[in-house]
Amino acid sequence: MTEHWWERKAILAALVLVTAVPLLWPAIPPLLDLPGHMGRYAVSLGGGEAPIARYYDYQWALLGNLGVDLIVTLLGRWIEVETATKLTVLAIPMLMSAGFLWVTYEVHGKLQATTPLALVFCYAYPFHYGFVNYALGMAFVALAFPLWIRWSNGPAWRRSAVFAAIAAVIWVTHAIAWLALCVLCFAFELFRRLKKNEPIPRALLQTILSAVPLGTGAVLTLLSASGAPGTIGGVFDVGGIAKALISLNRDRWIAIDLLTSAVLLAILALALCRFRGLAVIPDLGWPAFGLLALFIAIPDSVNDSAYLKTRLLPWAVAYALLAIKVPVSRDIARWAALSFGVLLLRLSATAASLLAYDASYASTLRALDLVPKGSRIATFTVNACRPTLANWTNSRRQHLGGIAVIRRNAFVNDQFEAGSLQLLRVRYASAGTFRHSPSEVVSTERCVGDYPPLFADRLDALPRDAFDFVWLLDVPRSDWPSRPWLRPVYDDGATILYAVKRSTRESANR
Repeated sequence: MTEHWWERKAILAALVLVTAVPLLWPAIPPLLDLPGHMGRYAVSLGGGEAPIARYYDYQWALLGNLGVDLIVTLLGRWIEVETATKLTVLAIPMLMSAGFLWVTYEVHGKLQATTPLALVFCYAYPFHYGFVNYALGMAFVALAFPLWIRWSNGPAWRRSAVFAAIAAVIWVTHAIAWLALCVLCFAFELFRRLKKNEPIPRALLQTILSAVPLGTGAVLTLLSASGAPGTIGGVFDVGGIAKALISLNRDRWIAIDLLTSAVLLAILALALCRFRGLAVIPDLGWPAFGLLALFIAIPDSVNDSAYLKTRLLPWAVAYALLAIKVPVSRDIARWAALSFGVLLLRLSATAASLLAYDASYASTLRALDLVPKGSRIATFTVNACRPTLANWTNSRRQHLGGIAVIRRNAFVNDQFEAGSLQLLRVRYASAGTFRHSPSEVVSTERCVGDYPPLFADRLDALPRDAFDFVWLLDVPRSDWPSRPWLRPVYDDGATILYAVKRSTRESANR
């Protein structure tokens, strides 16, 4: 049989490498939450040394949310935290794409003309949001799942032993990624047994038994610092489902982002309708449907982990796209051209977007040249009272204060402190209600329920003797304050850094 150009090994390697291109230039991957996480990585490497130990504590414990933390902490012994973070994050889309291509070969025997469409989700909205532990966990899932398929007919003891370890590693990386692995493997295994005409009760029992080794994640959940789920919110949340659907490919330009999602979903719909011989093969269709069912059933928040529906949906769609089988016909080259075109256009838009964010980061971070080491910084960023399509583009500066933790050993009020998700603890009691995130989030209008709180109120409530600087990272220029105790020291037109002026007594008592 003639090999098509998109099935060549060189093309496969190129597909893996090209997914890394948007992240090559930015010094700090401009993902919304990531700078805040990077501050935590720096604390984990601080070793209890002053001055950062005055502000933060970091005690290792078993959690299902440690993937990038562990890698950066390990690499950080030899290279800088910012470099270690970039290399780790850069690897995520490549690992994801490699897993997608591998699973395609396992179920189809070759790359399908539409396979590149699924690679668009290497930069799905959860990745842009900065859920890097989750994204890394799903990249590991993408690599583990085809191995499960390959070993389906091999020695049961081998798969059981290896996947008990794999499940544990993925759970430590991120617990929800482990749950996704369980669903994918269970759905594939059940279909495989039913395909062999096993009676339904026997197929179900054997599938459950084969999935038992994956239960190491459940054991770790019970042993972990977070324990079993406590606070649960957004069960069967229609709003959460709609938001996840709209936000599939959310990045910067709403028209491009929504059009990308529309094209991908339209092609998937054509395959489900068997248009011109397209088909969704059940080998991957069942696992994709399993993820879709999990997306619908899972609460939108568990303990301190939020946006669970938004996290899961992109991968359900990705695996559904990977399940598409394109018939050999005169249309096959057109499908390939369309798929590669959509992927390359999407990656180009992503690269342009990240370059613009990177320029914004570079300009904002010049303010840190004026900040002495060990300083205490209160950051503020404006959020709307309610999310709307008008707020589609986010500056991604909300947690940029985390870089001050790295570069200036500073205290910043935007660090995450969540007992079930993070190992960082804030020791700086003098900050009061400005100890940790989301104290940096404010609004320029009065919101129902007073969240986010009004910027002017929060600024006036700031304990001035506890902070040296006020850094407005995403506050409209028209709302920049004029207070006798604030002295502007850096202004790039979009952000401003103020020094907090004190009386002689306050300066002496510090």
